[in-house]
Amino acid sequence: MSYNTWPTFVGRGWGIKKRPITRTIIQTADGGQEFRLGRFQTPLYEFDIEIPYLSQTDYATLQAFFAQQSGALTPFQFAYDGDSVSDSVFGTGDGSAKQFTLSGIDGEPVYSAIVDAVYRTDWQGRQLLYPTVRTNHMLYSQSLANAAWDKSNVTVTDGAGVAPDGSTTMSRLTVTATGFSSISQYFGSLLIGPVKLILFAQADTANIIFVQVNQANANNVVIHASDINFNVSTGAIGAEYSTGAFPFNNYSGMTLTPMGSGVYRIELSFNVDPSTTSCTVYTGPSASMTGTSATAGTSLLMWGLAAQTGGGVYIPTTTAPVTVTDYVFTGNTMTMGQVPAEGAQLTWTGQPLYLVRFSSDSIETTETMSEIYEATTITLRSVR
Repeated sequence: MSYNTWPTFVGRGWGIKKRPITRTIIQTADGGQEFRLGRFQTPLYEFDIEIPYLSQTDYATLQAFFAQQSGALTPFQFAYDGDSVSDSVFGTGDGSAKQFTLSGIDGEPVYSAIVDAVYRTDWQGRQLLYPTVRTNHMLYSQSLANAAWDKSNVTVTDGAGVAPDGSTTMSRLTVTATGFSSISQYFGSLLIGPVKLILFAQADTANIIFVQVNQANANNVVIHASDINFNVSTGAIGAEYSTGAFPFNNYSGMTLTPMGSGVYRIELSFNVDPSTTSCTVYTGPSASMTGTSATAGTSLLMWGLAAQTGGGVYIPTTTAPVTVTDYVFTGNTMTMGQVPAEGAQLTWTGQPLYLVRFSSDSIETTETMSEIYEATTITLRSVR
């Protein structure tokens, strides 16, 4: 069932009073001993609201809302300013649960909420989650030896190292001949930008990795192609360049984040040209920060490659692109799109909503000046 929401009034006064209400049964024995029993598992609440100034419009809004609720009959949603929460923990992953109940400032479950932000802290660090659709278009993001990845002057061995999520699924790329050495994947129809590229890399005998994006039009003519290099030993990020004098992709949001155990998370974003009909992403070892040539026999470790529309945290894939919605919030329940890993912490920022009724079947207003009104204290009482 959906409920109306308490309106906003320009002239509402500050200092809303909030009172917890409990109920206790008290029995007194002849000898004076007392026996007490609490009837409420959690308290109800009353809110006193003062509105010292109501314009003609606000006055009409209040009267119409009161009539719409049939006075004290029908519940509605109410946000109490003093109960805003920031980074409040509402769940810890156990490796299987996807649904969690949102709790308010006092730890009690909320009826509903205005959710401003949701974060998950796990092996990827503290990551903002999205209530909108996100897609990783890369195939076999954690199996780089798979045939979905084209190889040029490299051999790829899966299971060669420990990935950031704790699995032994990192791939080793070994250069077979000096020169351009890469794995790549082609997308015939990405693509609604912007696109975020994500990959995880670890130095081996090579410590520099390049990323190249080629965008082509319907005639298969390259219209954008540029590279950028990352040093996964020092944390240095190079400048964008083009080996073929093509217009740049104008990369943005480049980051190189240490994940522990020598693994770095690489991120960058680019916009898709309106004329683009296909896109190819290349990556591999490099001998310098300003080129794509690698030295024969050198190698590095890679894992978790993603070309994501919708941004957000890394999404693993196998045989097909994977689309997720990080969370869906309904009532007071947060349903996660992916099962949080064991120990992952979930937090939220926003405004809890109470389900309340008018405490009385009447409200009193006074016209203090022409078309200016004052409402005496209006009391709302929470309901279960």
